[in-house]
Amino acid sequence: MIQFVTSTVMIASLIVAALSVRAAKRQRLRQFETVYVQRYWALMDRLSLDALRGEPVGDLVDDDQRAVRAYLRLCEDQLDLRRRGWLSASTWLIWAEGSGSS
Repeated sequence: MIQFVTSTVMIASLIVAALSVRAAKRQRLRQFETVYVQRYWALMDRLSLDALRGEPVGDLVDDDQRAVRAYLRLCEDQLDLRRRGWLSASTWLIWAEGSGSS
């Protein structure tokens, strides 16, 4: 009987430990995803109204050019993080749909 109780407690402890590890991984993913969403919105806030409207202009102003280049770096970082498994599949699908590609 004591062996049964001991085995049950050990199994329960292993399950709790596995769930804790999984929860920590999910939390890490969400933190990275939040940072990248914040970076995206900060870039959008830097664009001029003309750029946000998508109106045709001759040349982009310097601030808009910098924001576009920063956006490309952001996308590059996101691709790298996804390749390394630091972004969840569900978030990646949402981001891919938002960019017009899948």
